[in-house]
Amino acid sequence: MSDEYGLGFLPSPPDPRDYPLELAPVIAPLPRRYVCPGMGPVLNQGSRPTCVAHAAAGLKTWEEKADRHGVIDFDREWLYARCKETDGYPPGTPGTDGRSAMKVLRNLGCRAVNHPAAPAHFRIAAYYAVPLTLAAIKAALMQYGPICVGGDWYDPWFRPVKGILPPAAGPVVGGHEQLVFGYDDDVAGGSLLVRGSWGLYVGSVNGNTYCPYNRYLPSLGEAWKALDLVGLPG
Repeated sequence: MSDEYGLGFLPSPPDPRDYPLELAPVIAPLPRRYVCPGMGPVLNQGSRPTCVAHAAAGLKTWEEKADRHGVIDFDREWLYARCKETDGYPPGTPGTDGRSAMKVLRNLGCRAVNHPAAPAHFRIAAYYAVPLTLAAIKAALMQYGPICVGGDWYDPWFRPVKGILPPAAGPVVGGHEQLVFGYDDDVAGGSLLVRGSWGLYVGSVNGNTYCPYNRYLPSLGEAWKALDLVGLPG
């Protein structure tokens, strides 16, 4: 396990009240490659267990940019602290779960570092669970943009090889949440394009990694999509 790169994803407790993301029927064949436009900067959690907050903040930055509000830097430590107040895990447990981050964004919003508006100005309208199938993830990316995904993490995955996630080996070393923002059927037999939160770490391509479908999808435990609330008064 790496001491340099933090993890921090914890599973969201099952909740039958979660709404599944509704996806429009795919009529034409999907393109072999798709990348969500307008991604914000690569974030860096360092050794902190704040990957969930970083992924959620990165998603919110993308939404604000898509709404033509510019690149807004959201306070990941603020978001993480709000998650820890309500996630239900024992006090002192490092990390948090994806649903808690979505609830904070819906109920409180998020504090911005470079914007004077209150956190409530940046609330989302709703969040949805994304089915963990390749077809659903592809359709969600094209219809709604990046999604937060969390699941098991293996030690070799700290060290991508030329931007590609290596095979899993050994025991699970923790949980990690990231942003999926594209896919390419022609890279390593088909891969999701995933943005981590360790800056421009060694082995990645500008902080991004191609995660082969057959290696990455079986590790995932949940995926979330937040839908923005445009024009909310501050």
